[in-house]
Amino acid sequence: MNLTAKLHRAVRPVALLSQRDFALVWASMIFGGIGAQMETVVVGWFVLTLTDSPFLVGLATSTRIAANFLAVYAGTLADRTRRQVLLAAVQFIVGVVSLGMVSLILSGHLQTWHIFALTLAGGLARMF
Repeated sequence: MNLTAKLHRAVRPVALLSQRDFALVWASMIFGGIGAQMETVVVGWFVLTLTDSPFLVGLATSTRIAANFLAVYAGTLADRTRRQVLLAAVQFIVGVVSLGMVSLILSGHLQTWHIFALTLAGGLARMF
């Protein structure tokens, strides 16, 4: 393959999606990111309807990043763990936390402290 063909192939970012594994991980991360952003909006709205306090809305949304100082330790653990296992575990934990939130909402038992605890747990998982 000559240099021109290599350069032409390299400048097409969509060509990366032709690799099945990369396309699956990329799509997973895109949909996970969209879900996380939607969760942030819904959590803020739900805290506002429960408490009518803008301060608690800000506090609840900032709970997601409350433990970022632990990222150094998360990085150390990530270096010692297989990437596939770590990514699957993080996605599983985030899914369980989301299902917990949905079940509390549907059952009518959701309280403000539940939102803070579940948001913190999701933030700890996403730290990895």
